[in-house]
Order: sequence, then structure tokens, then C-alpha cells
Amino acid sequence: MSASVLYTNFGGMLVHEDRGGVERTYVHDEMGNTRYLLDSSNVTDTYSYTPYGQVTHAGTNVTPFTFIGALGYFATGWSHLTSYVRARWYSRVSGSWGSIDPLWPWQKAYQYVDGNPAMYVDPDGKIRSKFDLWDLVFSCGGGIAGAITGLVAGGGGNSSLGRYLCEIKHGCLASIVGWFIQTIFAAAITPILAACLGGMVAGILAEVMSWYCDSQSGCQKIPNVCDYIKLVGQALGGCLSGIIGSALGDIGLKIEALLRELMVTAGIAGSDIC
Repeated sequence: MSASVLYTNFGGMLVHEDRGGVERTYVHDEMGNTRYLLDSSNVTDTYSYTPYGQVTHAGTNVTPFTFIGALGYFATGWSHLTSYVRARWYSRVSGSWGSIDPLWPWQKAYQYVDGNPAMYVDPDGKIRSKFDLWDLVFSCGGGIAGAITGLVAGGGGNSSLGRYLCEIKHGCLASIVGWFIQTIFAAAITPILAACLGGMVAGILAEVMSWYCDSQSGCQKIPNVCDYIKLVGQALGGCLSGIIGSALGDIGLKIEALLRELMVTAGIAGSDIC
């Protein structure tokens, strides 16, 4: 009779197991693959992987949480070549899913993370996600840079500190929405078009929220033709920044976020006069 196993997770990631009194600590890489098992003082097991998850193991312990094990990929079958990922089953041999994506046709039916396992993971068997929260940090960081630019360019004007803080907060929110839309639609349409769409939405949202910040600061300006032209310009500029980021790859995603927010919030100076 096999011993019962108690698993411990921290922040949604598997970190420790107690297998009938024998304790092991999990060490993962940046993608969430289990790389080492440790006892109280030594490395007991090591693991290496092909891009789609076939594993080479050195050691005597057995765990089902190997490829993307930190996120709960549960290996089953002979030589652990199949993983259960909440919504469906994944084959490490073919590098594809065994059933249609629940979000199809918005997501590709069987392909795993758009054929790019070195950059993305799929936490629940439905949609890929980049295992990196820094993209969101960069999205919001651009808002601060843009607000400073607006302060310098506008020379103060009718603005208040509260208004600029409002611009930063809502510009950050707009960028997060744009990033989320880009991630959602990247598999349904081409990555470049998804980046353009996310940038457009972020630009439009940030501009509309800028009008809200104006009203909160006592600047009761009714949007006019110039404002709507600026709205179109923000949408086109957001699309362009998205395309640039997508074309430049991983570092481009961060450049894109900074460009987008810099463009959006630097426009504060242009709307300082009621």
C-alpha cells in the first residue's frame, strides 16, 4: 500500500511534499518546471526537459509534478508522458492537447501555447499565459514616466497633483486591460493584430479616463471635435506601439508597454486648458 502524500503550495505554486513522513522541497525554473527535489540537506533528484515536456530524471524519488509541476501539471501513464491540466489532457510526446480547447474558436483547438513552449505556459488547459508578471509592472511604470513628461511639458497649467495621480492610476488600468486583450486574442488572430488591438483599446480607454480626471479636477470641458481627433490618434498610436512591441519579441513587450503609456499620459499637457 502506497503512503499518502501531503502537498504544500505557496502563492498557487507547489513547493513541498510529505510522503509518509519523508519530506521533499521542490525547486522550479522560471517556467514552472520541477528541476530539483531536496531533502533536509541535499539534492536527491534532478530533472531536465525537452521544450514540450519529455523528462530526463536522475534520482530515486517519483513525483507526478514534473513538467510545469509548479502550476499543477499532473503526470500520468507510462513514463509520465501524459499530463492532466485541469480542463483537459496534454501529451508530452505530440506536444498537443487531447481534446478541443474549451475556448475554441477563440483559441486554437489542439496546439499547445501557440507552438512556443519556451515563452508561454497554459495554467489551466484553456489559454496560454506568459509566466511573467513584469509585463504588468512595465505597463504601469510607463504611466509614471508619462505623467512626469506631462508635468514638464504643461508647465503646471490648470492641473493639480490629484489630477496627475488620477492620470497615472487610470492609465495603468488601461494598459492592463490592453495587455489582457492582447494575451486573449493572440491565439485567435495573429500576434501582431492582437498587439494592435490591445494597444488601441488601451489608448482609447486612457484618453476617455483622462476626460474623467479633467472633470474631477474642476476642468469641466465638454469634449469637442479636437478631443475626438485626439481619441483616434491615441487609438492609432496604441496600435503602432503594439505592433512595434510584437515585432521586437520579449523585450519588445516591455518597450511596447512603456511607449504606450508614455504616449497616452504625455498628452496631459495638450488638454491642460479648460
